[in-house]
Amino acid sequence: MQEINEFLQKFFDTGSFPARWHCGKWSEFHGWLYILSDVAIWAAYFTIPIILVRFIRTRKDLPFTKIFWLFGAFILACGATHLIDAVIFWFPIYRISAFARLVTAIVSWATIVALYRIMPQALLLQSPKELERKVAERTAELNATVQRMRFMADAMPQIVWTAKADGTLDYFNKRTLEFTGKTIAELEAWAWINSMHPHDQEISMQKWKKALEDKVPFEIENRILAADGKYYWHLNRGVPQLDENGEIACWVGTATNIEQQKRNEEILEKTVAKRTEELRIANENLVQSNNDLEQFAGFASHDLQAPLKTISMYLSMLAERNKDVLDESSLGYISKATAASHRMRTLVQTLLQFSKVNASQTNLTDVDLEQVVQVIRNTMLDSHAPGSVIINNNTPHRLYADESMITQVLQNVIANGIKYNENDVAEITIESVENEDKIVISVTDNGIGIAAEHLEKIFNVFTRLTSDTKGTGLGLSISKRIMEKHKGTISVSSTVGQGTTFTLTIPKA
Repeated sequence: MQEINEFLQKFFDTGSFPARWHCGKWSEFHGWLYILSDVAIWAAYFTIPIILVRFIRTRKDLPFTKIFWLFGAFILACGATHLIDAVIFWFPIYRISAFARLVTAIVSWATIVALYRIMPQALLLQSPKELERKVAERTAELNATVQRMRFMADAMPQIVWTAKADGTLDYFNKRTLEFTGKTIAELEAWAWINSMHPHDQEISMQKWKKALEDKVPFEIENRILAADGKYYWHLNRGVPQLDENGEIACWVGTATNIEQQKRNEEILEKTVAKRTEELRIANENLVQSNNDLEQFAGFASHDLQAPLKTISMYLSMLAERNKDVLDESSLGYISKATAASHRMRTLVQTLLQFSKVNASQTNLTDVDLEQVVQVIRNTMLDSHAPGSVIINNNTPHRLYADESMITQVLQNVIANGIKYNENDVAEITIESVENEDKIVISVTDNGIGIAAEHLEKIFNVFTRLTSDTKGTGLGLSISKRIMEKHKGTISVSSTVGQGTTFTLTIPKA
């Protein structure tokens, strides 16, 4: 330990040793040959690590880079010992020389250990010949794959093309050349646009450049010039292949002939247009027929009222003047004829009313439903014996409707509830509720009810139940037509012997 301390304390001391020129008999030639050789070795050993460092920094993909650093340190340490040997000829720094040799020994053995450790992996590295062989095999496989892909593309009935990242087309399959009658040189790069129909060139180019810019699939229907000089519709599609950075590497696309599909679409469009025109004419004829029928019904019902009124009047006069002459049987016949004329007149008036409802337009206003029901209630109560009718009004809502038409509907269903009622007291309840987009009105009675098999047909024109001798068969038909004009609905639910509920819905304003 004492010797080590003395070595370190006198590390730079040169007094203990003579300079090498004074050790032995050195000739001038021999001494300088030694010195210059050591300096030359040191210069070479110093230059080699610099080259190694530059090589390592340039080729960052090299395996075992640490061993290169160790070799550099080893060579640099060896060079230092040669430099020190040259200096010792004038300055006997033997202690520094010893330390430099120790460092060189340590680095040398560290290099040996590192080499031993990487030897198994290093032995697995392929020689240049092996690499060349594998590259040749991979190249052959790639060429075979390319040939298979081209064979597959040539076997397809569609046009197949590829393009570079910048959009210039660089490949077309055999079908392309057969269809267009052109060579690859006449189609590649941007020359393909000349094979498009003149009306499709600008839009095709715009969409293609937009797809290139946005890095999205390209799709368009355009017409391509064939070898026979005609243009045929094609569905042109292209898909970009992106690299790991999201940049376009290349494009692969196809163009499928859709000429027959286009022709079928044109035939279908013409057929649809023709059928639409036929339906329009038929609808106009139907509307005209309905208008004529409504006018006829209006005129007929109006013209029939006068003779019916005359018949009824003369029958009444005949019965009054001859009541003492005619027997009871004859007077009964006259009474039945008079009643029949009254029913006929009522039917004609109802028919006229139905015709007016169909022909008239709705005058939509803000309607106080509670007030409308109250007016109907008062009218009904006044026309019946006191206590024989109860009408409950719970309708606190306002409607956007034609007031006269809604009054007619409510009056009709309320009157039905009273007319078709065998109870001592007919009770009618009118209620209204507000939903999200409509007002719902219910009219419930305690009348005789309607059998389930009749519920679907009571809104049909001239429909009366077999037991009904009081109605005309038009009241509910008129009500349904009025609700349709309001874009609303009317429906019914009933239980025989318990009563009936009519439900009306009217959209909110």
